[in-house]
Amino acid sequence: MIMPKCPVEKGASSLTKDETTKNAVARAKELLDGRTKAVKEATDNDVERVLTSFFAYGGNEYQIILDQVPEQDRPLLAECREALTGEVLQRTTGRNGFKLKSSWFNIYETETPTGNSRYRVDTTYRSVILDDSYTNTPLDQILSFNHQRCGYIKVISPYTQTKWLVSCQAPASRWHGVDVEDEMLTFEWLEIHNKLVQDNRYNRSIAPYNHDTFLCHDVDQAVRALNISAAKVTGAAFHYSVEFKDVHGRQGTTWGCRG
Repeated sequence: MIMPKCPVEKGASSLTKDETTKNAVARAKELLDGRTKAVKEATDNDVERVLTSFFAYGGNEYQIILDQVPEQDRPLLAECREALTGEVLQRTTGRNGFKLKSSWFNIYETETPTGNSRYRVDTTYRSVILDDSYTNTPLDQILSFNHQRCGYIKVISPYTQTKWLVSCQAPASRWHGVDVEDEMLTFEWLEIHNKLVQDNRYNRSIAPYNHDTFLCHDVDQAVRALNISAAKVTGAAFHYSVEFKDVHGRQGTTWGCRG
């Protein structure tokens, strides 16, 4: 895990997953030994994800602590750290202290977080994403957004459930464990999805992840907001079935029903 030695103060510069950072990652990738077991067995996405984390705090010092990252990622992180130390990274204080060498940091433009960025997403590797590319990051690697730890809700078969809502053809009562394949795109679901995002654009407590999933700071609040958005769009009371994971890592399913 890459931990900053000192918290990045508000307004501090952070590299984002923009074109300049991608170019830096591509250059760093060329320094890796593709013959090693860790690099050879890793996917391109895994390698790029680890390398991006090295650039996340620009010129600030941080620590790379292998014991604090998922076990399956340790060999790749260790190999990348070893290969890049000296050329890209320089050691600082302590056993795990590192920072980006100035020759790599200064030539890249940085983006300063401002009020114009709707979502700031931090990953488990302490990389900071300030644009919509966070939707390409696996859910289990998203640590927080807008400076608060987050979970998510995932609507089960949203198009089918929305069809039940607008056609009044839902099962008679609570549809616990109803197994259905999602149907074709439902225009009303897109309206509900957009309404949920728009209604929370000021408190920024809910962030869209994809067509059926939302990042959130509070799972209960997000589920209520979803059902309220559905009522605003359709005029009917409805409770969606969703899978969820809260900020404490607890997972489960809340089964829906007609209002």
